[in-house]
Order: sequence, then structure tokens, then C-alpha cells
Amino acid sequence: MVCRSNVSIMDESSCSGCGLCSFVCPMRCVEMKENERGFILPAVGNNCIACGKCLADCPSINPPVSDYLDIGLVAQSGVSENLVASTGGGMHLHLANSMMALGGVSYGAAFSDEWVVEHIECHTAEEVMRCRGSKYVQSSLTNKVFASIKKNLEQNIPVLFTGLPCQTAAVKTAFGDNASLFLVDLVCHGVASPMAWRQYLSDMQFGRIESIRFRNKTYGYHMSTMRVVYESGVYSKSGRIDPYLRAFFSGIAHRKSCNECKFKGRRRYSDITLFDCGRYCELTGDNDDDLGHTSVLVNTKKGEKLLLELGKEEVVFSAIDRGMGEQLNGKMIEGCTPKHPRSDSFYSQILSNSFSSVVQSYLPIKLSDYCIEAVKGLACKTGILTFLRKAKERKLLVTKH
Repeated sequence: MVCRSNVSIMDESSCSGCGLCSFVCPMRCVEMKENERGFILPAVGNNCIACGKCLADCPSINPPVSDYLDIGLVAQSGVSENLVASTGGGMHLHLANSMMALGGVSYGAAFSDEWVVEHIECHTAEEVMRCRGSKYVQSSLTNKVFASIKKNLEQNIPVLFTGLPCQTAAVKTAFGDNASLFLVDLVCHGVASPMAWRQYLSDMQFGRIESIRFRNKTYGYHMSTMRVVYESGVYSKSGRIDPYLRAFFSGIAHRKSCNECKFKGRRRYSDITLFDCGRYCELTGDNDDDLGHTSVLVNTKKGEKLLLELGKEEVVFSAIDRGMGEQLNGKMIEGCTPKHPRSDSFYSQILSNSFSSVVQSYLPIKLSDYCIEAVKGLACKTGILTFLRKAKERKLLVTKH
């Protein structure tokens, strides 16, 4: 039964699934459960006392104070192994390592042993490395994570939390403007459900998986692929022909609240914002090495202080005009992925049919797509892709100067 005094009034369109309501409930009667599309939503038990705490603290209803500083940067890791393993410029490792050097801990999204995406607490560089790379699945932000953050902050242990805007807003709501809490949000395209991810993995039948990267730099930073290393081989396909990436980037697999995200905007709920920098050449006037760069927005003085802790030999920064950086690379800072008209139907079908066959039915992968994929691989091996990219780059630099 729906009660107007608790989060039972929230549905997938209004709830981001951050899980804060479950953590703050004094009766511990709010449990996060998957709906029919596989997205987590609050389920309220019978022992609710209608105190309204869950609604009052819900960041989707009462967002925390947002911040803005006119500071924009482009960053690239100076550690080659980290740069190769990261989706963009590899900033997360350095921010987390800097926090640990201060005696703190970091939190980020990682794969579990079962390839579930979940937030974990990191005390070592090895744990932080599990959090590298984009993961286009909604991560689990549990009561255990909130409780762990709370315990560390109560002991004055510095905490770095990296997550999606809705998640950083939830952590900020929970713990306020704590001097020991540093928040980093990732500009978000939206999230697909854990159920969709499970169905994809089940359908692909990889067997024992060793590693997964949603955006491996197979053809360079600008042309990445889904890469799965498993017991009998390596799977590598771009978003053009990989079923999961095709569904994700089309928006058909997105959470409904992502279509009207309440956490968009130039003012952020974090100290630092990170996102792709696909147009490095235009922004800086320098050559793009195609190894990946990260756009960095500094939103608070605390965020600026954290960046100053990074060793100059570890990260190469270029100052940019923040507004121009947002305009060229940050479409999703304010924009939302449009609602896909067949999203509900898509989710109902993947429960009883193979994921690949449903994607083929709703988002047909054509012969031309496979041909382009094959040509792209050949062009990469022969160096044609690099030649064309550099030619385009030279033209841009001539125009700029």
C-alpha cells in the first residue's frame, strides 16, 4: 500500500535508486529491491512509523546545495599502465592514491567476483585499480557502504567517494559539507539495470571470465570496444555490433529517472567532476595522442586543494576555458538521454528471450555494421586510422591558429 509519508510513493521515474532512504530509516524497514525491469527501488515494510525521514532526506526530492567554480582542466595520467587500463585519462587512480597518502580511503564502483557492479571501500592501490574504467550498469550503493563512510568520517579519516551525480548527491545529503569528505562525480549518460547486464552475460556464455572492460582502447581512445577476456579467448566488439553497448547507447536500456535526471546542470553536487575529453586538440591546440584525456571541472575550493596534492610527475594538466570544455565535451552535463518509446517492451522481452535476439529485433545490427567493423579493424592494423586522425587533427590546428 502506498503511504504519502514514506518512499513508497516513489517509482522508477522519480527514484534514482541511490539507496539513502534505506540507510536513514530509523526502523530499518526500507529495503532496496529490483522491479520488473531490474532496477532497484525502495520497498517499505509494515513497521513503518510514517516519520517521513526517508522523504526528507531523499536527494531526488530535496537535493543538497550545489557548487560551481570557474576552473576547467584537461588531465592525462603520466603512468602508462594506468592510462592504457583506464577509459579516459586515468584520473581516478591518482585521486584515490592521493587520498590514501593523506591517510584516507576511497570508494568507487568495481566488479565483484560474480561480475556484479558494486561500490567498494579501497585501502590499497590494488583495490583502487578494480575501480578503473567505465561500467555501464547501475552500481549497488548499499547500507554497508553508507555505514562505512560514516564510520570513517566519525574517526576523522579522509574519504574520497567517486560515483554518479545521483550517488554523490546522496552521500553529500547523508554527511553534509564534511571537511574530510571529498566527492567526485562522473558525468553520466544514464544507467542500465543489473538484470540487463546479467541477461547479457548469460546469453554470451563466456564461461569463466578473467576481465571485462566496457571501453577498451582497442583502436585508440576515440574508438573503444567492449573487451572480455575469458577462459577460451578474447571477445572484442564496438558499440556498433556489441548487443549490450548497442542497447545502452540507444537509451532503450536506461533507468526511467535518467530520462529526466534531477542531478544535471553546470552547478554540481561534488568537489570535482570528471568526463570524457574527445576534443582535446580543439580545446588545447596541442596534438592528441589518442591515449585518452579526462575533462576535469573543479567545483569547490576543497576540490582544488585535492588536485594540488597530486604529483606533477604523475598527472599532466592543461588549463582550459571551462565553458568551452563543457560545450565541446560535456553535452551530458545538462542534457538527458531521451526516453526510448520501446524501453518497457524491451525489458519484458529480455526476461524470456536471448539478450542478443531481442537487441537484434529492437535495434537491428545490419550487414553494413559488420562491414564497417571489419574495415575499422583492418584500418587500425594498417595505420590508416592513425593517418586519418592525424590529418584531421592537423586541419583543426591550422584552423585554430
